[in-house]
Amino acid sequence: MGSLRQSCRTVGLSAAIATLVLLSAAHVAFAQSDTLSSLKVPELTDAEQLLSLIDPANVVAVQDRYAVLEWEGPRPRHLLYESTAFDEVESLLRELSTRPRGDYPATVYWYAIESLAEVRDDVAVESQRAIMDLWCKNSKSHYPWLVRGAFNYEDGFRIRGRGWATEVAKDAWPKFRERIEWSQTDLLQAARLNASDPAVFAMLISVDTAAGSTREVMEGHFEAVRELDPAYYPAWIAKLWYLLPRWHGTEESLREFLGEIEIQIKSHPWLFEVMLNYLDIVRGEQRDSFEWSDTKIYEPIKEAFGRRISMHPDSVYLKQRFALYAYRAEDWDRAVSLMDEAGDVYANSGWDSLETYNEYRARTYLKYARGKSNAEILRYAKRALELAPDNYWVDYDVA
Repeated sequence: MGSLRQSCRTVGLSAAIATLVLLSAAHVAFAQSDTLSSLKVPELTDAEQLLSLIDPANVVAVQDRYAVLEWEGPRPRHLLYESTAFDEVESLLRELSTRPRGDYPATVYWYAIESLAEVRDDVAVESQRAIMDLWCKNSKSHYPWLVRGAFNYEDGFRIRGRGWATEVAKDAWPKFRERIEWSQTDLLQAARLNASDPAVFAMLISVDTAAGSTREVMEGHFEAVRELDPAYYPAWIAKLWYLLPRWHGTEESLREFLGEIEIQIKSHPWLFEVMLNYLDIVRGEQRDSFEWSDTKIYEPIKEAFGRRISMHPDSVYLKQRFALYAYRAEDWDRAVSLMDEAGDVYANSGWDSLETYNEYRARTYLKYARGKSNAEILRYAKRALELAPDNYWVDYDVA
């Protein structure tokens, strides 16, 4: 709710083991629980015990295109909403979407769609809609229909809110359902114009969740994605949400899906991201007992990111993404090191925005500075205020 890599490399076996360990443990923990909210912190098995489960021949080479995560040239939102440069937006999306499939090449294209569709304060919602309406009217491409479909989905949840159904205002439901119907109509038109773009069907899975579509309909969209790109992780994450008991799944169906990921992750290691998403969900259900700093949770994450960064040492995206989990685990030394190496740019790495990233970067520096010399404390306090001026929490931490 968002970069790529340029060389084809073989994924390290131990990295695959680490991700499989993490996945298997959460899968077992879920299988033993009565309800989603009763999930316990995973008890991880010794990684060596899983060696027999992994055939090295199945740990295939994947397209790791980290270098492209950092945008080159104008950002998509600027091209669309400030310049209304429809042809340039389509050219950018076409270039991103036609890169070799697998792993991260899908990621930056997905982030571009998310960026264009996101409801933000920088553009009024109705102005945003009017620009996309004009784009759809003047284009023969599927891209404007995909973006407007994703926008209507986002606008629907802006109206509804992201909380539980019992927390939604009664007068919000009609407009929410209307936006979801609009989204579905746009995405089906995008599919008619181009049935070879997995992002269209991945987005339809999210709409299936919001619309309450049948399992059969959702699975049809998921299979359409898998035929195009078996490891297209946005679709796997979308299906994960559909199968949560809070939406349309059962404990049994969720267990089966986690087992399927456990199998697929052997040959598609990037599906590790689905596991991170699942851990975020578990964390939301178990705020009183789940700790990212627990070594059984943090160590496999640290190993997986460490190996990827060793393969792609210049990736800003990976360093910022790893820093997110280091921050959550209160590993301040590592978080500061990663943020310093990443520099002063933002690479759609899960912090929501550059402003949010800078706020947490500032707070990380202040956490790190505690116990250091007065000179270091002053240096990091000054840097924190530069990164996040007029921020209450940063000012509070500095004080």
